[in-house]
Amino acid sequence: MLGIVLIAVVVAFMWGRVRYDMVAVCALMVLAAVEIVPRGQAFAGFGHPAVVTVAAMLAISRGLDNSGVVDQIARRLARFSGNPSTLVASHTTVVAAASGFMNNVGALALLMPVAMRVSRRAGHRAAVVLMPLSFASLLGGMVTLIGTPPNIVVASARPGGGFAMFDYAPVGVMLAVVGVAYLSLVGWRLIPIRGEGADDVAFQIEGYLTEVVVGPESSAIGMRIHEIEGFGGGSSRVLAILRRGRRLPAPSPYEFIEAGDVLVVEAEADDLNEFVSSAGLELLSAREAAEEEERRAQAVTEQAEGAGAELVVGVTTPGAESAATTEDGTDERGMLDSADVALVEAVVRPGSLLSGRSAAGLRLRERYRVNLLAVARQGGTTHVRLDQLRLRPGDVLLLQAPVVGLDTSLSTLGALRLAERGLRFNAQPRVFAAIAIAGLALVSTAFSVVPVEIAAMLAALAMGAAGLVTLRDTYESIDWPVLILLGAMLPVGGALETTGAAALLTEGLVLVSEGLPLIVVTGLLLILAMMLSDVINNVATVVLLIPIGVSLAAGLDASVDAFLMAIAVGGSAAFLTPIGHQSNVLVMGPGGYRFSDYWRVGLLLEVIIVVVASPMIVLVWG
Repeated sequence: MLGIVLIAVVVAFMWGRVRYDMVAVCALMVLAAVEIVPRGQAFAGFGHPAVVTVAAMLAISRGLDNSGVVDQIARRLARFSGNPSTLVASHTTVVAAASGFMNNVGALALLMPVAMRVSRRAGHRAAVVLMPLSFASLLGGMVTLIGTPPNIVVASARPGGGFAMFDYAPVGVMLAVVGVAYLSLVGWRLIPIRGEGADDVAFQIEGYLTEVVVGPESSAIGMRIHEIEGFGGGSSRVLAILRRGRRLPAPSPYEFIEAGDVLVVEAEADDLNEFVSSAGLELLSAREAAEEEERRAQAVTEQAEGAGAELVVGVTTPGAESAATTEDGTDERGMLDSADVALVEAVVRPGSLLSGRSAAGLRLRERYRVNLLAVARQGGTTHVRLDQLRLRPGDVLLLQAPVVGLDTSLSTLGALRLAERGLRFNAQPRVFAAIAIAGLALVSTAFSVVPVEIAAMLAALAMGAAGLVTLRDTYESIDWPVLILLGAMLPVGGALETTGAAALLTEGLVLVSEGLPLIVVTGLLLILAMMLSDVINNVATVVLLIPIGVSLAAGLDASVDAFLMAIAVGGSAAFLTPIGHQSNVLVMGPGGYRFSDYWRVGLLLEVIIVVVASPMIVLVWG
């Protein structure tokens, strides 16, 4: 029964249609129901020190993020952009170093906007640096205990006491250095450049926006916006209003329509005519709309001046130009942007609220005051039925939303903004506080003053007390699906050992590997972990392989530490597919990558890791 459940779990992980945390919980419940996992111990995994440590480290990572530690370094990277190798080397070094002490997805999210801006300014394509950046975040996580959740899980399973903070460093640092060198000198050259990706996600808004005039006889006069949006099949949306010389971006769905309004409407070509005729509207080109706005503004100004009144019309702010700012007199973005409303590009993060759901299903506009204007998926821009399009991790979105609360909305939705954050004033004391708190936790763990889970939790509390994270930040920073997966899989992995399944598997492995040098067996176990981590979650990979590694070490009378280290390294080396790790998914859309691009760069990197890691692990831990 256990074998059937485990096979089903691996297949479900590889299929990817059902969330991995739900797969793990279902497996746990089945095994508890048939008492393969003792019912009284079914939920013991959720109180495991590894779960507490992972949660606390994610909160600490958010504190480091908020403090601006990485920002201070990232803003100095522009000087290292002369050629692609220098560009890749500088950015991958920073993200690898940051990933050793904070969540690797968080480190990547901080450096992505910086890397994209620097590469554009240097005349390089974003695709050159984004995939190396993702791979470097995984390499950096191998360096320390807290660098990645698999390291914490492996440490907690070590017989006789867990690994210390920097026990991973001798192997991890070597792999990070060699990996960054490969990515900087060779890896980026293997990335296909197709003219797709973030460089070309300059969404052509005019291709799917239309301006219409509300005439004096229009039936739309006096109606609310959400009412007229029901015309023409219901696919049309009013994104802005030009009214008496003033621009009203992102109007409320309950705004009343007035005679003379110029509406900026998103509509499908097939539904546009029906929308216009049903509401009694008149089509207006973008140029005419700009001229109309200017003419109406002038008329209102003259009227106000004649009455002896002062009136400010059409105030232009940086980043919110009027509708007629380009050479040909049109600027669609200016009609949708203002000092209070912003257009932003953002990428959908794995496991986010947006993933697998549509704008209509989420009611983005009503709940979050966010308009979805366009979607770019692997370099191709999608304009059809946006409200019904199910979003995927890695999709690049063009969003319109009020400036106030924008970052909160993006954080809640799980979208990473593809632009640098603004300058942080008085950030220096926050940087020092964050470094002091994190450093104290590292030192206390390194010298075994307190267990890692206690040190991590105390540091997370200190981050909150110092104002580096709010309670909301803390809960939002925790990757709950990973915690659920870990808490559910720990008893399932334990069942491998208690039922004798791990011993049974080990007997076959011992027969195959008997007589082979320890370095070869270590390499084979490393390759097995790599293969699994490329198709299933890395935490699930190490949980499933730890009982086998421990039993194999006992059967061969070999060092269990060497095998555990091989599992930890292999579990973090997911370089062949975009689905192997969240970091790989995150760069797929902005980089315009295809599925096959990952193994073109990652295959040689995995070979290098096996060649370098196997002797290093045996030398240090054999």
